[in-house]
Amino acid sequence: MIVQSPGPTPTVPAALWLATADTSTIPIDIHDGVVFMPVVVDGRRRTFLLDTRVNTAIDYSMSETPQERLILDTLQIGDVRLTNLVVSPERIKPFALTYLGAGAEGTIGWDLLSRFPVTIDYANRRLILYRTSANAENAMLPSGAAQLPLLLAGGVPAVTARVLGSADGTFAIDTLATTELVVSDGFARSHQLENYGHWVEPPWLARPTGEVAGQMGRVPSLLLGPLSVTRPITVGAGPMDSSALPATADGALGAWLLQRFTVTIDVLGSKLVLAPPNLNSMGAIPFDRSGAWLVDRDGSVEVRAVLPGSPADDARLRGGDRLLALDGHPIQDLDDARMAFSGALGTSIAVTFHRGFFHRTTLLTLHTVM
Repeated sequence: MIVQSPGPTPTVPAALWLATADTSTIPIDIHDGVVFMPVVVDGRRRTFLLDTRVNTAIDYSMSETPQERLILDTLQIGDVRLTNLVVSPERIKPFALTYLGAGAEGTIGWDLLSRFPVTIDYANRRLILYRTSANAENAMLPSGAAQLPLLLAGGVPAVTARVLGSADGTFAIDTLATTELVVSDGFARSHQLENYGHWVEPPWLARPTGEVAGQMGRVPSLLLGPLSVTRPITVGAGPMDSSALPATADGALGAWLLQRFTVTIDVLGSKLVLAPPNLNSMGAIPFDRSGAWLVDRDGSVEVRAVLPGSPADDARLRGGDRLLALDGHPIQDLDDARMAFSGALGTSIAVTFHRGFFHRTTLLTLHTVM
């Protein structure tokens, strides 16, 4: 009798391109500058954040063993399917709801970026994936675009940028950082950034691992190749806060800066392309004119902290106050409140809030705080 030896088990590729076309376009949402995108995980629709600093992570609620890594059979983004993906559980959903105002169940970054070029079209709220770098090359040089060599800093995509007109550094691309620029404590000290403008605590910045310690202010300029950004909002990370930046990076370009552009990240082709939609996009953007750091607490908008001397401070708002209405209109969500507080200078808003056992109303007049 002839005994047949078993055939080899077929190997499933780690990444599959399922489309016949060379590009795949995905609709996205933007909350506080951060990209929320639809994905399909093991046959179920989910919402993930695009986080250029990590591999793939899922919220604890998706894991039966929250302390252990697990493997996703498939993760599909548009026409790209990733298979047998090792992921770790993290506090994704509480972070997204609290600080960004919308729910998400995971993050994806390097697992996608290391395989396919990606364009983030913030203005039109879409993500474009390319089969190859050659396909991306044909689409990513609109008029006025800057093409920068892409490096790796601590395993994170990064570029060389110049602060203050003379201070060069390596800056990671951080699509989850809700600021324009982050600088390390060492970089800030060596270039004496504290001498430029007024710096305040705490910085309005958090990651799934927790809030970032340090200071927040503006530096005079940031140069990205031929593009000069005026007075970017900057977080100087505290000396002991290792979560703020990847290893070996002098800083990071955050979501608020990136959303000024159409951004193409091509790791395989070692390129970052920034295409400003118009010339006005390079000027200084206004900071929240209330001076109140707002977060979502169980579906209510709450004041997390107040900048000293700001309109919120003058109106005697305090951390822990729960906002109920603006000019008599109930607050719908975190985006709604943030939009109102980014209004025109001199606008007065009647803010109704809850503190302790009482509802109170105060008048807040918007002005420049940073």
